[in-house]
This record gives sequence, C-alpha cells and structure tokens, in this order.
Amino acid sequence: MRGRELSPSDFYRIDDLLTDEERELRDRVRTFCDKEVTPIINDYWERAEFPFELVPKLAALNLAGGSIQGYGAPGLSTVAAGLVGMELARGDGSVCPFFGVHSGLAMSSIALLGSEEQKRRWIGNASFADLVIIWARDDADAIQSLIVGREITGESAFSNR
Repeated sequence: MRGRELSPSDFYRIDDLLTDEERELRDRVRTFCDKEVTPIINDYWERAEFPFELVPKLAALNLAGGSIQGYGAPGLSTVAAGLVGMELARGDGSVCPFFGVHSGLAMSSIALLGSEEQKRRWIGNASFADLVIIWARDDADAIQSLIVGREITGESAFSNR
C-alpha cells in the first residue's frame, strides 16, 4: 500500500495501481469539485441553468484536451484523463459531459483531423462558443467536418450567448 491508508470505498485497491502523479491529479480535481462545484450546482439544477461561472475555473485546471499531446493540451495518460472524468462526474452529472464534449469531441476532432492553424485554436460548447465543429455528409456520400466561426453571419446557434 506504499504507506497509504485504504479508502473504505476502494474495494479493489485501485489506488495502489495509480502513479503518484495520477493520484495527485485525481485529488486536485476532487478538491476542485468539492470546493467549486458541489456547493453551487444544486441551485443551477433547480433553475435549469448552466453554471457558466465554472468555465474559467475549469479552464484554470489546465486539463482541457486530456491525452492530446502539444498545442497547450496537458498530454495526460488515458488513465489520468479517465480519473479527471470520474471526479468531474462525482462532482456533478452535467459538468463532466460539458468538459468531455469540449476536451474529447471538439478538441480531439481538431487534433486528429484539423489543419495546423486549427490545432493552434481550441473550441467547443456550441451556443456560447467562438467556433463549432459540424460533421456532415456531402453529395458524394463522404463525411466532412466543417469548422464554423462566430464571424459567419446568420449562424443561429451562436445567438444564445
């Protein structure tokens, strides 16, 4: 056990399989959720509103992009990225998917398929984002991804900001 106390909920001793860095990351995200998310989230649920005040605080954790290497992403191990998701979900069932869509869906799509210029800018979160990724099938039945910016006039998805 490397001198650590066994958690009463860690029946399979998963903690023993983690590196010191992974445990530190898990504990940092857990502390964030305990301090910033759980004290305020019930009021947002009751009002059916998104906790926009958490966005800059989440960004300050410098975890967006998870296992993506370079471009300002943290380059986490897949285990560490999973621990981030686990702790965010423990904190709130809506904060985790919000973060996951931004870090996973949007950022991973750009990291995998974007141009070098696009990889230098990160995006996500549709109605209040500066950019949105749209996946579409063209007339030749090929799937294309389009990055649509706020500067495109007439884009109604951006009007909810």
